[in-house]
Parts: sequence; structure tokens; C-alpha cells
Amino acid sequence: MGDDVSREPSELVAVRCALGHQLAALRQAAELGQQQVAHKTGYSRSSVAHAESGRQLLTRNFWKTADELVKADGALLAGYKRVQAAKQEHECQSREAELAAARARAQALHAAEYTRSIGSAPGATVLSSLLASLNGDLGPLLHLAHLAGEDGEDMIKRRLLLQAVLTGLGVGSTAAALEVVRHELNHVTVAERSAADVAEWQEIAWDYGQAYLVTAPATLLQALIVDLHGLQLAIHRHPGETDQRQLWQAGALLAAFTAQTAANLGNLVAARRWWRTARRIADEAGDSYIMFWIRGREVVRAGYEHRPVSVILQLANQAEARLDEAPPEVLPELLSGKAQTLALAGRPAEAEQALCQVRECFGKLPTAGYYRDSLFDWSEENLRFTESFIYSHLGDFTKSEQAQNAALRLYPDSNRRGPAQIELQRALCLARNGDLAHGTRHAQTIITDLPVMHRIRPIADLGQKVLDAIPAHERRQSWAQEYRECLESSFPPDRPTY
Repeated sequence: MGDDVSREPSELVAVRCALGHQLAALRQAAELGQQQVAHKTGYSRSSVAHAESGRQLLTRNFWKTADELVKADGALLAGYKRVQAAKQEHECQSREAELAAARARAQALHAAEYTRSIGSAPGATVLSSLLASLNGDLGPLLHLAHLAGEDGEDMIKRRLLLQAVLTGLGVGSTAAALEVVRHELNHVTVAERSAADVAEWQEIAWDYGQAYLVTAPATLLQALIVDLHGLQLAIHRHPGETDQRQLWQAGALLAAFTAQTAANLGNLVAARRWWRTARRIADEAGDSYIMFWIRGREVVRAGYEHRPVSVILQLANQAEARLDEAPPEVLPELLSGKAQTLALAGRPAEAEQALCQVRECFGKLPTAGYYRDSLFDWSEENLRFTESFIYSHLGDFTKSEQAQNAALRLYPDSNRRGPAQIELQRALCLARNGDLAHGTRHAQTIITDLPVMHRIRPIADLGQKVLDAIPAHERRQSWAQEYRECLESSFPPDRPTY
């Protein structure tokens, strides 16, 4: 959380300040100074001061350690959970309001400015009939999106037409809308000014690191569509080379989040296309952190997105060939993805070797990540997750259980997906170790208790692996049939996967 809290509701500020004041009172009662608390929790004295004044929330680990330090018997940790709940509710309401405003602006544009500005544009007279006849065929849609100003003479008309198309498509044609935006992001050259400046667009892109973990994919995708189109306009609002590179950096990150979100919604073809776009834009932007972060995320996600092991290893090896260019903080993600892939391929010696590299790289990272509780942060729970995944798939159930228990102690309360994946890996170990009924019932409980918004592609994939671990002659057992029905109802084939 930043220092500027002026836009937060008073209720959220009040609950955070109350927690800070509680910490200050307990610290003083324990006759401890702020510097002592800072030393024990791994933060600076100023961070402790900001936490006590309510200016900063800090992480769950801070409040857990502080709770133990001042002997609060769980009161500080409970207070942290209350603040997090209030914060998430506020963020959800804010994002919904932003999306509603964006839709309202697009509708107003479609009703007024679009009609006035485009007038007799070649595609305008056929917009309604074309939208009605799309039926998943992207060719006519892409043609329409390029009709206005295709010679570069009037790209404002083209922009208005594209926005009208996206508005007309609605939620039911999200895949088509995504394809239009992807092509536009690849080929856009000129557009009108955008309200957001370069710094704002960079902040928007990095904010998705936190939003991704706590937002329903369908909601996140709507926000991405709006932001991707807005970024196209910003790119041409700022023609300078430095600004262009920074905006392309934001574009590469948005494309990567779109790839992951498309896969979470069940559109694996679109996900692969967006990963390619993200890599290409990142290379154009020239930022080594973003280039390697995107490649690392793609390698980690590719196994869940049903890409061949040979393809995933090729992606990893291509990135590894340039490791001397990579910042140290992005190496664990890439090497973790490679180690997991080698485990999936049944190559234990190589998987163990890659895991050793992951541990070595992790040991060199700073103790406190700047993007804590964000997809950009690679913390100890990520390391334990990697160990759990590798040992679960290699059949070393003792080591996998140790890693699982360690990971579950580290996840922040706001992260529902990571612990669910860990527990499904535990269920997979039980099933593969012969305890089929216990394993499937455990997996069923985890999936059933998980909110629908968090049932993303990796959850579905691990759930299916538990089912696959049941031998054919056991699948008529009642517990096996119940679990199959649980998977079918939680991840129905006729509905996009959350």
C-alpha cells in the first residue's frame, strides 16, 4: 500500500489505524522500542512507525511476528485479517465502479461521438448486421476494425469504430474481443491522445500483480480489455523513444496477464497467442526484468495449459541461453518452471538438479520482496510450492509432505489459490501412494470449499490429475464416481474455467 490514503474510505483508514494503535499500545506495555520490533520483524524502524500510525499495513508475516513478540495471543493477527477483508471489499467495489464507468463511457461514445465522427465510414453501415452474424468468425470482425482509416489518414475513426465493436460484442463474445485487441496491439501505429501518462500506465500494469491473485478471472479480463485498448492510445500520445519503451513494458505485462487470465477462463488457444505477443513486446521494450519474468511465468503456466513437455523445455532452454542478461530476482521463476516440467517428464535426476539451482538462486534474493503478496514476488512459499510439485510428481511422498506443510504455514490469508494447489498436490500423493479413497475425498473437499472465482486452470489441472491417478478398475467405486461428478460440476466442459 502506498503512503497516499486520501482516496480510501474512512472505514478502511479507521480499521487500519486501530490496528496500528493496538500494536503501539502492546509494544509499549511490553517495554519494547520501535527499533527492537523492526529488528525482530525484518523491517525498518520507519516502517514500524508507519504501521503504528496506520499509514502502512505491512505483511501478514510482520503482524504474526509482532503478535508473538508482544504476546498479543492472536489479537494483532486477527486485526490484520479484518483490515485485509475491508481492503479487499473496497478494492472489489472500486474496480466494479471503474468497470461500470468504462462501460458507460464506451456506450456514450457508441451512441454519440461514434455516429457523428464516423458517419458514412465504409464499415459503419454494416456494423449491426456484422455483429449479429459473427458466430465466432473473427475474419469479418478484424476487417471491420481496419476499415476506418486503413491508410493511416484518420485513425480516430478507426479507434471509435473499434470501441463500438467491442461495446457491441458484449460479454458473450469475449474471445472475439480479445482477438481484436491483440491484433490492434500488434499493429497499431497512430491514435489520439490518452488521459493516462507513462508513470500511470506502468503503475496500472504492476498493480495487476496483486489484482490477479484476488480477482475473479472474468472480472479481471474485462479490466484488461479496457486497459489494453487504453494503452494503445497512450502509446501514440507519447511518441518519444523513452516513453515508448516504458509503455511497451506496460503492454508486455498486460499481455502476459491476459494470457494467464484467458487460460484460467478455459481459452488455451488465446492464451498461447497472448504469450507470444507478450514475449515479442517485452523484447521490443528491452527491459530485462520484464523479458525474463514473462518467460518464467509462461514456462510455469505452460504445463497447466496442456502444452507439450518438449515445447515447454524449449522455451526454458531458450531463456536459459541468455541467463547472463537476467536480473537475479527473476531467475527462480524460470528455473522453477523448468524443474517442474522435468518432473512432469519423469526425469528425476534433472529435476533435482534444476531444483538445486532454484534453491541457490532463492538464497541470493533479498529477504523482503518489494512486491510482497504480488505475482511479481518470489518468496519462500514459492520455493516450497516448487518442492511440493516436484516431489509429488516424482513420488517422493515424504519430501513432498514436508514441503507442503512448510508452504501452508507461509501463505498469506489473502491467497486462496496457492494453498488449494498445495492441498491438491497432497491429495495426488495420497492417491498415488495407494490411499485412493482418502486422496479423492481430500481433493473433493478442497475443490468444493474453494470459491468459484478461484477455480482457475492450475486447480482444474491438478484436480484432473487426482482423478487420473485412480486405476480403471477402481473408478466404479462410489467415492470415485462422486469425485468425478465433483470435477464435472466444478469445471464443466461447456463453461469456461474460472
